[in-house]
Amino acid sequence: MTTPVARRPKRARTGVFAAFVLMILTVGLLAMLWINTSLAQGAFALTDLQQQRAQLLETEQQLAEQLARAESPAQVEIAARELGMVPQEIPVFVRLSDGQIIGDPTPQPEPAPVTDIAPLPAESTSDMDSATGTDPTQGTADSGESSAPDSGTTESGTTEPVSTEPVADVPVEVTP
Repeated sequence: MTTPVARRPKRARTGVFAAFVLMILTVGLLAMLWINTSLAQGAFALTDLQQQRAQLLETEQQLAEQLARAESPAQVEIAARELGMVPQEIPVFVRLSDGQIIGDPTPQPEPAPVTDIAPLPAESTSDMDSATGTDPTQGTADSGESSAPDSGTTESGTTEPVSTEPVADVPVEVTP
């Protein structure tokens, strides 16, 4: 006699297989969701860091401009005069090894106040016209108008052009 073959265990295996596949798909979907969320958080963090970097670069540029203005010879002279310092015509040196003073340390008389050195403005703005390369506040050579003097008198009595542009990194010599 032959024994009948039961189909129920085969159906049970099919149900278990379907549940296993459904669980794998659910785990895969949750993993993809977690990865996508992590990438989105990383993108937001990257955007925030890029904005912070841009702000720091702008701050660095502003500080570099302030430092350049403060280091200019004219600003150094103004600060020295405010501290009561006067230009020394004959330099005096101190040898650090033994503290000996080399030169004549007699104090210089205080020179007359210099009125043509003005502090630089706090904000640097470009007054130059980018198209023509000229200062729009100054008159043109053809019109004869100018808001600043364009010549000065030297000690010999002759007139020479005087530049009203600030000169950077050029030492200013003050004579009484």
